Amino acid sequence: MGRPSHIHERFTVGYRERTTTAGGMAPKESWKPAVDLKVFGWGPPSPDDVIRSEKTGTKHELDVYCRSSPTKHRDKLVVNGVEWLVQGEPDDYRFGPFGFDAGVRVRLSRVEG
Repeated sequence: MGRPSHIHERFTVGYRERTTTAGGMAPKESWKPAVDLKVFGWGPPSPDDVIRSEKTGTKHELDVYCRSSPTKHRDKLVVNGVEWLVQGEPDDYRFGPFGFDAGVRVRLSRVEG
């Protein structure tokens, strides 16, 4: 089984790995500088959600599709210049019955307001 030859990771996003250091009651988060990660593409899985009863914020979600992904929960991806927070581990679709390994989906989110 292999990938059809016409499927390429045509796009590049920035990958920022999360690091933590001890700091008081909770670990202090920081992220390494972005490095290039090749991806097939991305798209919203659903419409944006308005959050808070005052409707002062919006939660955005985005799915990124790639051959494989080094991401872990709370890493960041930079897509078109916008930073997104990785939610959970990548969903792995590489073991399907269709004669090719479809790759992985990385779920992202960000909140405004």
